[in-house]
Parts: sequence; C-alpha cells; structure tokens
Amino acid sequence: MIAALRSLRVWLSTYFPVWVVRKAFLRSLRVYVGKGTRIELGTVIREETVIGNNCYIGNGCVFEGHTRVGNNVRIESQCHITSYSSIGDYVFIAPFFVATNDNRMAYRRRGHGANFRGVTIERNARLAVHITTLPGITIGEGAIVGSMSLVTRDVKPYTIVRGIPARECEDRHGLLEEEIVLE
Repeated sequence: MIAALRSLRVWLSTYFPVWVVRKAFLRSLRVYVGKGTRIELGTVIREETVIGNNCYIGNGCVFEGHTRVGNNVRIESQCHITSYSSIGDYVFIAPFFVATNDNRMAYRRRGHGANFRGVTIERNARLAVHITTLPGITIGEGAIVGSMSLVTRDVKPYTIVRGIPARECEDRHGLLEEEIVLE
C-alpha cells in the first residue's frame, strides 16, 4: 500500500498538468523549484534536488537525487542528469545530454552506490546535442562542448571541445567571444 502511494505521488509530480499541484508533490519529495522556473510534463525529479530561479526544463528529462541546478539555466528535452551533479548559472544544455555517475557499473555488486560522482557544469557553459560525460567530469566556466561528444576528461574554462573522446579544438567561428546576455 505504501509503495502504491509513493508511485502515485511520483506520477502526480511528473505528469499532472496543473503546475501548482505538481509543485506540491515535488515538495513532498524534498525538491525545491525556484520562482519563474518552468518544468515541462514527463520530467522526473528525484529527492533532494534544487532547481534555481528562471530555469526551463524540457519534456522527458530525468534528474536523479541530490542534484543542484543554478539560476537561469535552460535544459532541453530528454536529458538525464545523474545524482550528485551540479549545474551553474546561465548554462545551456541541448537535447539528449547524459551525465553518468557510476564508473564501476556496480549494480548488484559489492560497493554499489559508494563511489557515485556526478558531473559539474560551471557557469555560462554551453553543451550541444547528444553529449555524454563520464563520472566526476567538470566542464569549466564558459566552455563549449560540440555535438555527439563523449567527454572523458575535465574541460578547461573558455575552451571548445568536440569528438569521441572530446578534444580541444580551435574557435574558428568566434563562439567563445560571443556576448552572453545576462538578464
């Protein structure tokens, strides 16, 4: 019976179309959502997650527990943010981003859950479509990650990386010099 009630609460916090009701159910899971934030239907947000003010979260995203999202962040549809991740202010993440957090793939093995390390995405970073990061990766402030990249190492601030594995490349189009409008 208790499991059924918990399932109902999670379903209501994910799919119920009235935002006020969804927000109340999210609070029951110890989830904080800041003012002006819009979360589309089908997004699953697990316990102990904090999402800042004026964010946009697209359809079908998954936020594992113990995640922190800054202010003015835009996360497009179908992204998976693993537990213990941190996303800074003014970050843009395009669709199909996947952050991994378990480098031992230890499900049903001794030590499962002991070494989870989420991704850290610092302020003003921009991530293109279809990116995967390994556990514990830091994407530096103002960095840009190109489409279809596998990020296996930390990305230095204000650099562009792309490829499998992601490697630094030259800024031929002046992307790093574009002014980011902070409203």
